[in-house]
Amino acid sequence: MTSIGHSDLTGRQLEVFLAVHDTGSLSKAAQQLHINQSTVSHHLEKLRDSFGDPLFVRTGRQIKATDKARRLAPQVRDILIALEALCEEGNYEPSKDLAPVTIAGNIDGFYEVFSTVRAEFRSAAPNLTIRFRELGSYMNIEGTFDDGLSDIILCVRVQQHPKSVAWETILSDDIVCFYDPDFRSPITTIEDYVDAEHAVIDFGTSGTSIVQGTLNKYDVERKITTYAPSFAILADLVRGTNLVMTMRKGYQHTIFSKLAWCEAPITFPKVNLDMVWHKRQGSSKRNQWIRQRITDSLTKLQPNDA
Repeated sequence: MTSIGHSDLTGRQLEVFLAVHDTGSLSKAAQQLHINQSTVSHHLEKLRDSFGDPLFVRTGRQIKATDKARRLAPQVRDILIALEALCEEGNYEPSKDLAPVTIAGNIDGFYEVFSTVRAEFRSAAPNLTIRFRELGSYMNIEGTFDDGLSDIILCVRVQQHPKSVAWETILSDDIVCFYDPDFRSPITTIEDYVDAEHAVIDFGTSGTSIVQGTLNKYDVERKITTYAPSFAILADLVRGTNLVMTMRKGYQHTIFSKLAWCEAPITFPKVNLDMVWHKRQGSSKRNQWIRQRITDSLTKLQPNDA
């Protein structure tokens, strides 16, 4: 393979590479960059020659990134961010931004958060594309940023965040017990809590939740009889049963609105929803603008004691 010099690559080629990587489609990449598909193909051929790798291979109707392309993607993203910073003059102008703003998190668990954020962006920059992506396990934070899959992550802090990221708490909430009042009475004592049947979220990965970590500390065991992969499914499974869920209080206004809630018999720490970004993007005016929009939109959602 011929060695690559920096002069062999152009910013446009790198933009094309990243657009194809993120969308998994030549036509979608062309649409995102406002160029035709043949131009995308031309730039890809140049990149393939430069890197000595196919970069993307077709699998059915979609294309899949090669191992090398996946390794290159975060580096290319950093280069483009750096180039963008060099070219920035004055304030960031979202009206001229062709790249989508991507925010990851557990969307059905914080529906009111993501819908409020979307409304803020639509108001501030109507032509800006917003992409929401499921985060899944908390353990996916570093991988999501390393793979260039998100600008911002909104997630519950279950342990100390990775050293590679910066963060700010944007929402705090209490933990309470939810139940169907037609099928059981509220939890009043630890004995009630231990005797009850519990339903919990299971993202299919390892890790200890805030609730479980606190119960471990107090040496309290609960009888878990139901696991669900999402909050919406969990709410449906609990309705019409004697199951109890230990969740943040804010759900009373959204997916758990048809259930009753009571104070938990154990003192749990507050749930902190954090806005997380990679430190390499900390000085980016674009990322700063995104963070400010999220902060502005969510101040009104901070729960009160009512």
